[in-house]
Amino acid sequence: MGREEIVRVIRHPIEHRIWHWVFFATIGLLVLTGLDMYLTYSVFGYSIYGGFSQARSWHMIFAMLAAFWAYPIFLYIYGVTGELKELIPFTSDLAFFGHMARNFLGLSTYYPEHSTYDVRGKKYYRKYNPGQKLVYGGILFFLLLQGLTGFSMFWPDKFGFVASILGGVVNVRALHLALMYVVLGLVTMHVYMAVIPPNWVSLKSMFIGRALERVHASPWGYVSIPTRVETYEPTKAEVPQVEIPEEPARQRIIPHIENLDQAIKVEEDVESAYHGVIEENISYWWALEEDVIDSYNNMMKKTDDEKTKSTLSRIIEDSRNHIEALESMRESFRKMLADEDRHAKMLKALSRE
Repeated sequence: MGREEIVRVIRHPIEHRIWHWVFFATIGLLVLTGLDMYLTYSVFGYSIYGGFSQARSWHMIFAMLAAFWAYPIFLYIYGVTGELKELIPFTSDLAFFGHMARNFLGLSTYYPEHSTYDVRGKKYYRKYNPGQKLVYGGILFFLLLQGLTGFSMFWPDKFGFVASILGGVVNVRALHLALMYVVLGLVTMHVYMAVIPPNWVSLKSMFIGRALERVHASPWGYVSIPTRVETYEPTKAEVPQVEIPEEPARQRIIPHIENLDQAIKVEEDVESAYHGVIEENISYWWALEEDVIDSYNNMMKKTDDEKTKSTLSRIIEDSRNHIEALESMRESFRKMLADEDRHAKMLKALSRE
């Protein structure tokens, strides 16, 4: 299948959607009750929940819901479906995020492939980009810290260690409020990115579950070894007597460079045309080798055959060497990219003279 093919898949199962909207409502109600406690009458002019005590009680109910329902359910659902590891940042995300930022700023036309569906593997390829991982992980992490500071104020006897670490209840209260604004900012960012037109398909899937996704073009296109056939050997009489022309010279990739402006453009275009693609494929190959190592380690645990273990062990060692080689290749390509960037700067300086 080609990269431009489209497939309809379930992006968000029903359990994901239920958890998402309950969690979204919980955060919203936590923010409202928290603001009602901190800013009663000073901003709203009245209390939404009937005063500080009522707001505090409701605030704790929603906090308990988040702590003892939302977090355990999240870990269970995403752990069972295997999507939890999709939200874990990896070192390869740094390069991915750099390409995203350059594309967003208009410095590059290259945008790494993500959120495509691997039909062969029946799973998403890079379902979440580094920005999504940062926002989702940030919300969960800072909300957890906010919960600790909140419980410290509500149950000072049981969570007194938090106040001791932070230097007093005043600091706990200040940090709790600051974390609320951080979480609110991340949620606002998430909502903004969800409602912009390019992401309407994903937003719609959070209601109906299904989405139309581009098919991931896996670099591993192997199906089977072709059947060997006997080569047809014509007799001498059947061979046409024709002159074989000389092999034509290689066609140029770019026209002849005739001025500095053209030279600068070529040097700058190398990154967007080649570096991003090479970086992505090296990262994909790296991940494939890691998956091979993980799979073969599991196979070794399940077999008692020493010959099988020995063979798999040698392959694992080779795969580890491949990863080291890929890292070396990546560093070499990065050096080449730095050279191209330096060349462009040299040419720009020359053009200004």
